[in-house]
Amino acid sequence: MDAPGWMAERRAFVCSCAWHSLARRGKQFMRREGLLAYVAIAVAVCSVGRAFADGTPEGEHTKKFRVSEGISQSPRYSPASAQRRAILTGDVDSFRYPGGALVNAVQEHFLDIIVTLLRRPGVLEKEGRDAIRTAIAVNDPEALGVVLAGGVDVNSLEGGGSEALTYAMSPGAGRAICIMADYGVDLSPGSYPKFPLLFALGTDNLQSAQLLRSLGYQPGKQELDLISQRAKKQHVEALWAGIVDSSPSQDTASKICVDMFAVHPQSP
Repeated sequence: MDAPGWMAERRAFVCSCAWHSLARRGKQFMRREGLLAYVAIAVAVCSVGRAFADGTPEGEHTKKFRVSEGISQSPRYSPASAQRRAILTGDVDSFRYPGGALVNAVQEHFLDIIVTLLRRPGVLEKEGRDAIRTAIAVNDPEALGVVLAGGVDVNSLEGGGSEALTYAMSPGAGRAICIMADYGVDLSPGSYPKFPLLFALGTDNLQSAQLLRSLGYQPGKQELDLISQRAKKQHVEALWAGIVDSSPSQDTASKICVDMFAVHPQSP
């Protein structure tokens, strides 16, 4: 199949999976906000959901799914790939990155192999948390979505949801917040040094800071005090206060997520 034809087929598959998965899951704020939020988030998920299909709920964080035949047809996913063989067979001496097989699959953007590995006994428990950190660190929301769809709990990091959110506050990594919100990331106040709102504001990542507040993240007293102190030093009290004092809004959160994925389209 020529490249344009294959890409069109994959795009149709992805979006159909996104709608199917959203309709079946009814997760978090989308369920409360109805059709408008479903439409907004589905646009974002269409950009990152290649490996989502038949999203049957299996508890709070686990889904059963299958991988599109089209994924393995891409040259990027060639079965002849030496790295693919090394990861699938556990040939650690041939890994290109530190860490286990799952972490290397995330680094290489081998979405179908991530699915395969997460079905193996013990992989989720042993490497799941590192896979979350890695997917966020390399700014790969597609891989993050597949990891979470495979059953890794987004709140399983030592610092809970606030730790995962803090990792996602780096400039350019905001799309991960949208994915984690769909999988029930805990929006409870963080404990030092896992202060996602402070980190976002301190790195001038105002869009992600606004997304956090729109989703309902409310910083605790220690985080608020540090935000106030830093704002005074940087003479941005009014700017930051406008974000910190803003009210949660699912419509705003949906719009920010759609904008994030529109600005950062996924690679073919």
